Amino acid sequence: MANKISNIDGLGKVLMPYIEKAMKMTRDVIFEIISQKVIDYYNEPVFSPPGRTEPDYYDRTGKLMESLSASAVSRDGNELVFTVGFDDDYLQFRYPSGFTTRYYGKSYNNVTGHDVLNYFNDSSHGGTVDGEHDYWDEALEEINTKYGSITNLFKQNCKKIGMLIK
Repeated sequence: MANKISNIDGLGKVLMPYIEKAMKMTRDVIFEIISQKVIDYYNEPVFSPPGRTEPDYYDRTGKLMESLSASAVSRDGNELVFTVGFDDDYLQFRYPSGFTTRYYGKSYNNVTGHDVLNYFNDSSHGGTVDGEHDYWDEALEEINTKYGSITNLFKQNCKKIGMLIK
Protein backbone atom coordinates (compact mmCIF):
# COMPACT_ATOMS: atom_id res chain seq x y z
CA MET A 1 0.00 0.00 0.00
CA ALA A 2 1.38 3.39 -1.00
CA ASN A 3 1.83 6.12 1.59
CA LYS A 4 -0.52 9.04 1.27
CA ILE A 5 1.35 12.31 1.59
CA SER A 6 -0.86 15.24 2.50
CA ASN A 7 1.69 17.85 3.59
CA ILE A 8 5.38 18.71 3.61
CA ASP A 9 5.91 16.98 6.97
CA GLY A 10 4.48 13.78 5.53
CA LEU A 11 6.83 14.06 2.57
CA GLY A 12 9.75 14.58 4.94
CA LYS A 13 8.86 11.46 6.91
CA VAL A 14 8.73 9.36 3.75
CA LEU A 15 12.00 10.75 2.37
CA MET A 16 14.01 10.78 5.62
CA PRO A 17 15.11 7.11 5.59
CA TYR A 18 16.32 7.48 2.00
CA ILE A 19 18.17 10.70 2.70
CA GLU A 20 19.77 9.15 5.77
CA LYS A 21 20.97 6.16 3.73
CA ALA A 22 22.44 8.46 1.07
CA MET A 23 24.14 10.50 3.81
CA LYS A 24 25.70 7.34 5.27
CA MET A 25 26.96 6.33 1.83
CA THR A 26 28.42 9.81 1.33
CA ARG A 27 30.10 9.74 4.75
CA ASP A 28 31.60 6.33 4.00
CA VAL A 29 33.11 7.47 0.69
CA ILE A 30 34.62 10.57 2.30
CA PHE A 31 35.98 8.49 5.19
CA GLU A 32 37.56 5.97 2.81
CA ILE A 33 39.28 8.66 0.74
CA ILE A 34 40.70 10.43 3.80
CA SER A 35 41.63 7.12 5.43
CA GLN A 36 43.57 6.15 2.32
CA LYS A 37 45.41 9.49 2.44
CA VAL A 38 46.42 8.80 6.06
CA ILE A 39 47.70 5.37 5.00
CA ASP A 40 49.54 6.99 2.08
CA TYR A 41 51.09 9.47 4.53
CA TYR A 42 52.42 6.63 6.68
CA ASN A 43 53.71 4.80 3.60
CA GLU A 44 55.18 7.78 1.76
CA PRO A 45 58.77 6.89 0.79
CA VAL A 46 60.58 9.42 2.97
CA PHE A 47 62.62 6.84 4.78
CA SER A 48 66.35 6.31 4.48
CA PRO A 49 68.11 4.10 3.80
CA PRO A 50 65.69 2.14 1.61
CA GLY A 51 63.94 -0.73 3.30
CA ARG A 52 63.67 0.84 6.75
CA THR A 53 60.27 1.05 8.35
CA GLU A 54 60.75 4.19 10.46
CA PRO A 55 62.12 7.60 9.54
CA ASP A 56 65.55 8.50 10.85
CA TYR A 57 64.41 11.67 12.63
CA TYR A 58 61.32 10.87 14.59
CA ASP A 59 59.40 8.00 16.12
CA ARG A 60 56.01 7.09 14.78
CA THR A 61 53.31 6.48 17.33
CA GLY A 62 50.46 5.55 14.97
CA LYS A 63 48.22 8.00 16.83
CA LEU A 64 47.25 9.90 13.65
CA MET A 65 46.19 6.70 11.91
CA GLU A 66 44.16 5.56 14.92
CA SER A 67 42.40 8.91 15.36
CA LEU A 68 40.52 9.37 12.10
CA SER A 69 36.82 8.87 12.73
CA ALA A 70 33.42 9.24 11.15
CA SER A 71 30.40 10.08 13.24
CA ALA A 72 26.99 8.56 12.95
CA VAL A 73 24.50 10.44 10.82
CA SER A 74 22.38 12.41 13.27
CA ARG A 75 19.68 15.05 13.33
CA ASP A 76 20.50 18.67 14.04
CA GLY A 77 17.14 20.40 13.98
CA ASN A 78 15.71 19.75 10.53
CA GLU A 79 19.07 18.68 9.10
CA LEU A 80 20.98 15.43 8.98
CA VAL A 81 24.68 15.84 9.72
CA PHE A 82 27.86 13.81 10.02
CA THR A 83 31.52 14.56 10.47
CA VAL A 84 34.63 12.88 9.16
CA GLY A 85 37.91 13.93 10.66
CA PHE A 86 39.86 14.18 13.86
CA ASP A 87 38.12 15.03 17.11
CA ASP A 88 39.23 17.57 19.70
CA ASP A 89 40.88 14.83 21.80
CA TYR A 90 43.35 14.15 19.00
CA LEU A 91 43.84 17.82 18.13
CA GLN A 92 44.78 18.53 21.75
CA PHE A 93 46.73 15.29 22.23
CA ARG A 94 50.34 15.95 23.17
CA TYR A 95 52.87 13.50 21.87
CA PRO A 96 55.16 11.94 24.49
CA SER A 97 57.88 14.07 26.02
CA GLY A 98 61.05 13.84 24.05
CA PHE A 99 59.07 14.00 20.82
CA THR A 100 60.75 17.11 19.45
CA THR A 101 60.28 18.44 15.97
CA ARG A 102 61.57 21.20 13.75
CA TYR A 103 58.97 23.16 11.83
CA TYR A 104 59.87 26.12 9.66
CA GLY A 105 63.33 26.20 11.21
CA LYS A 106 62.11 26.30 14.82
CA SER A 107 62.30 23.56 17.42
CA TYR A 108 59.13 22.53 19.23
CA ASN A 109 58.47 20.25 22.16
CA ASN A 110 55.04 19.05 23.12
CA VAL A 111 53.84 18.52 19.57
CA THR A 112 50.05 18.22 19.39
CA GLY A 113 47.79 16.30 17.07
CA HIS A 114 46.90 19.63 15.52
CA ASP A 115 50.58 20.17 14.70
CA VAL A 116 50.79 16.74 13.08
CA LEU A 117 47.72 17.48 10.96
CA ASN A 118 49.47 20.65 9.80
CA TYR A 119 52.46 18.52 8.78
CA PHE A 120 50.07 16.08 7.09
CA ASN A 121 48.99 18.89 4.78
CA ASP A 122 52.36 20.61 4.45
CA SER A 123 54.60 18.02 2.77
CA SER A 124 56.23 17.17 6.08
CA HIS A 125 56.51 14.22 8.43
CA GLY A 126 56.80 15.31 12.03
CA GLY A 127 58.24 18.61 10.89
CA THR A 128 61.60 16.92 10.36
CA VAL A 129 61.27 14.77 7.24
CA ASP A 130 60.29 16.35 3.95
CA GLY A 131 57.49 14.69 2.04
CA GLU A 132 55.94 15.24 -1.35
CA HIS A 133 52.26 15.60 -0.55
CA ASP A 134 49.64 17.85 1.01
CA TYR A 135 47.33 15.00 1.89
CA TRP A 136 44.24 16.84 3.14
CA ASP A 137 44.18 19.03 0.03
CA GLU A 138 44.68 15.93 -2.10
CA ALA A 139 41.73 14.19 -0.42
CA LEU A 140 39.46 17.13 -1.23
CA GLU A 141 40.82 17.26 -4.77
CA GLU A 142 40.12 13.54 -5.20
CA ILE A 143 36.52 14.00 -4.06
CA ASN A 144 36.09 16.92 -6.45
CA THR A 145 37.74 15.06 -9.34
CA LYS A 146 35.74 11.84 -8.88
CA TYR A 147 32.40 13.33 -7.90
CA GLY A 148 32.44 17.03 -8.80
CA SER A 149 31.83 18.01 -5.17
CA ILE A 150 30.56 16.56 -1.92
CA THR A 151 27.09 17.80 -2.90
CA ASN A 152 27.31 15.93 -6.20
CA LEU A 153 28.50 12.81 -4.37
CA PHE A 154 25.41 13.03 -2.16
CA LYS A 155 23.16 13.47 -5.22
CA GLN A 156 24.75 10.43 -6.88
CA ASN A 157 24.08 8.42 -3.73
CA CYS A 158 20.47 9.59 -3.67
CA LYS A 159 20.09 8.29 -7.20
CA LYS A 160 21.74 4.98 -6.27
CA ILE A 161 19.10 4.36 -3.63
CA GLY A 162 16.27 5.19 -5.98
CA MET A 163 15.48 8.84 -5.34
CA LEU A 164 14.71 10.60 -8.59
CA ILE A 165 16.47 13.94 -8.40
CA LYS A 166 18.07 16.27 -10.90
